Amino acid sequence: MDIHEGFCVRRTMDSGYIFSGWTGYWMEPGPNNPNAQVLQVETDNTQDAWLVRYSEEGEYLWGIAEERGVDYHYYSVVQLPDGGYVAGGCWTDNGYLVRYAPETGIEVSGPLSAVSLEVSPNPFSSTLSIALSLPEATEVCITAFDLNGRIVDTVENGFHQQGASTVEWVPSSSLSSGCYLLNLEAGDESATVNCVLIR
Repeated sequence: MDIHEGFCVRRTMDSGYIFSGWTGYWMEPGPNNPNAQVLQVETDNTQDAWLVRYSEEGEYLWGIAEERGVDYHYYSVVQLPDGGYVAGGCWTDNGYLVRYAPETGIEVSGPLSAVSLEVSPNPFSSTLSIALSLPEATEVCITAFDLNGRIVDTVENGFHQQGASTVEWVPSSSLSSGCYLLNLEAGDESATVNCVLIR
């Protein structure tokens, strides 16, 4: 019963990947997949909804096989602004939507980020004001992502002095209404906020 199907793979906010489909079990570790983990042995010829999370380099991070005793598939998955996930699919003949809480137990090395990032107004319709504060002068990159993890714009890329400063984001007219993530990279520090564009 080692039959698996994948339906969706998307980028995550940290440039990794989230994969959805259905499975009987995840293959055991071997030469071509040393990071694989045994997740779930298929029982009673059912199909279990399946989520698997990978790092940017393709390293296995975690996997979930949801066993309901009947055919259960995840056709799509998307990461939410808070870091959680929503997966959609079917359970026998019914549509099904499941929300997962943000990932926990992630080790953080060193002190928390000393940079800050705030946006206003939020929601916005044309111009977004982005206030940032830096503990020291450094190169700054602010990138806008959609909820699928795709880069939609580079808002700022340059040197900023220590302390508070403000930049503006005027999204392209081709960008549709929706929720977007702004990620600030400043030296070894980073911060992310979400914003809502309303056309």
